[in-house]
Order: sequence, then structure tokens, then C-alpha cells
Amino acid sequence: MKTKKLSDGLLQTKSQVMFMETAGFVIRAIFEPAEGVIYKRLLLENIENILGKSGFIASKKFKKYDFSFIVESLPKGIKIIEKNKRNERYNLSIKREIAKKKITMYYSAGLSAFFVGLQEILMYLIKDDGFIMHASGIRKKK
Repeated sequence: MKTKKLSDGLLQTKSQVMFMETAGFVIRAIFEPAEGVIYKRLLLENIENILGKSGFIASKKFKKYDFSFIVESLPKGIKIIEKNKRNERYNLSIKREIAKKKITMYYSAGLSAFFVGLQEILMYLIKDDGFIMHASGIRKKK
């Protein structure tokens, strides 16, 4: 999927589906129609730029997948949790339904919330027989 080629009308009215593949698992990401097209376009372009270069985004579609990640517009009424009597309040940007193998987030939460959700999905999928390791490298120019 190349987001730059998608029209605003298509982003507003149609869902886009992306499959991500890693460690033998497949994650299906569904990007629901959005009124605020700019949020959807920016999120999709950033995901493609970051994950597409690493080969994380699959070039094919899968009938079977291990987890769903849904991105949608804000629900009717933002969910707020009040922590204590000092009126500390927190907006919830990710809805976790681990038993259903589904996480939902909102476009306005942005790229950082997407990566938090993705990390939680990966931690769930590998909990019994795997681990996550981050490694970086640098190449010295000659």
C-alpha cells in the first residue's frame, strides 16, 4: 500500500489493511475510515517509512493472522480515568482486548501510541517462547 497514491476521499470512506510479519507471527493492521484525513495519512506514511524499510511490512496478504491492530477515529466521548483526589486525569489512547487478540487505538494518538501497541502485541505473541532484543549498528565510512 502506498499512502501517497491514496486520495483523501478513499482515506475518508474505505479501510486500508496492512500485514506485518516478524518472528513467524502475522499482525493485521486495519486503518478504518477517518474524517480527519491528515491524521490517517501522516500515520500511514510514517509507518510505511519506518517499518517498510526494515521489511516488517509484508508485501502479501494473509488469510490467517495472530493478532489484530485497529486504528480508528475518536470514539463518541473520550475515555478519561481519574487517578486520585488531586484530579489527575488521563486520556486512554489504546484499548486492549488481549483475550480477543485485538488492540484498538485512535489516529490522534499518533505514531508513538502505534509503537506502544505494536510492542504490547509482540510481547504477548512471544511470551511463552521468545524475547525482544533491540540492537543498533553503525558503519564507519572509509
